[in-house]
Amino acid sequence: MDNIYGTFSALACMYQVYYDTPFALRDIGLASERRSLIETEGNVYREPFIEVIPRFVSSNKTVADACAALGLGKDVASFLTSGLFGADQQLYSHQWDAWKASLAGRHVIVTSGTGSGKTECLLLPILTSLVQEAAAWPNTPAPTNTEWWRNGNAWVAQRSRRGRLPGVRAMILYPMNALVEDQLQRLRKALDGPDARAWYGSRDPFYFGRYTGRTPVAGRVADSGKRSELKAYLSEADSSIFALFVCLPHVVVHQAPKPQHIERRGRFT
Repeated sequence: MDNIYGTFSALACMYQVYYDTPFALRDIGLASERRSLIETEGNVYREPFIEVIPRFVSSNKTVADACAALGLGKDVASFLTSGLFGADQQLYSHQWDAWKASLAGRHVIVTSGTGSGKTECLLLPILTSLVQEAAAWPNTPAPTNTEWWRNGNAWVAQRSRRGRLPGVRAMILYPMNALVEDQLQRLRKALDGPDARAWYGSRDPFYFGRYTGRTPVAGRVADSGKRSELKAYLSEADSSIFALFVCLPHVVVHQAPKPQHIERRGRFT
């Protein structure tokens, strides 16, 4: 974020577009009056307050450099730079130290400022372990017809491939649902973004999902009522996502990839 005021102006514009799209007013005069109120400082937004802080200390290592120093394979570096990090982006020193300590089997607590990459501190060892484990997984055909709510009534498991031990590899706990929603965007980019999908190729992908009070449809797969409830939810979610992408493309598309088949959107999908 090199241009703070440019980012602020873009966000203010996004809010204006949001109000004008689903809450459009037919009367031009009313629409103009509302726009004037929204654009008045203090109603919807306040001018940014800027606090200058020093840069976080760099490790002077890119992900590729760090992987080489840790004796990790090129697959690890290529996956980590497919969404979590940029190829030329350098790790902060606390990210590097946390990664080393985690791989050495030590428990790690990271305390650092906002925007210092604490999320990466926990994702680096998790994704490293996944890539290393995946090297032994057989290449199996990609599952078909996993979007069963579109193509019929028979439930199809999203994780229908065979050849690897099923189970949860990592669980990330957050203190607030709002933080979960924010982090979910990061996971979509790191695990289900275009570059990550290209990296998977014929490999079995890494599945992920949110499990909070907002995750729909608790129950058993054998319960036909629960399957119908989940189908209705997923169909409605598809329609909502489509509407968002059509109406607000510059707000939504660049913020997070559209959820695909490797993101679990129900409690037993």
